[in-house]
Amino acid sequence: MTVVAVLALAALAIAGVSFWRLSRLPEAPPQIDERDFANLAAGDVVIVPGGEFIVASREALPAAARLFGLRSGRDRRWLLVGESGAVGLLPERPDTTDLDRALASTGGKKLDRATVDLLPGQPLPVSGGRA
Repeated sequence: MTVVAVLALAALAIAGVSFWRLSRLPEAPPQIDERDFANLAAGDVVIVPGGEFIVASREALPAAARLFGLRSGRDRRWLLVGESGAVGLLPERPDTTDLDRALASTGGKKLDRATVDLLPGQPLPVSGGRA
């Protein structure tokens, strides 16, 4: 009977030490919001099959479309996003919100939404007055 009591006390002591060690673990890192086209903002990163771009601007268009200005060094592109379906990576700013017309007039690429990765980034620095 005393052996059982000693083993029970030893188990309680080990459990107590384990709980004490667990209470000293560092805090969990802050939760990072997953990006989608609704919360994509300036400074975030867009990865497409043709390259990686930083979001420079964002504009809401009629018919629930969004236009994102992208840059990668001196290279500028525009990402035209509708409410659902494919998105368009365009070499120049489109005049229309219709994806097929914009692709035809600018010569852009139609991309499946699944091929576009959106990552959180840092806000862009102020340009200092240069255009």
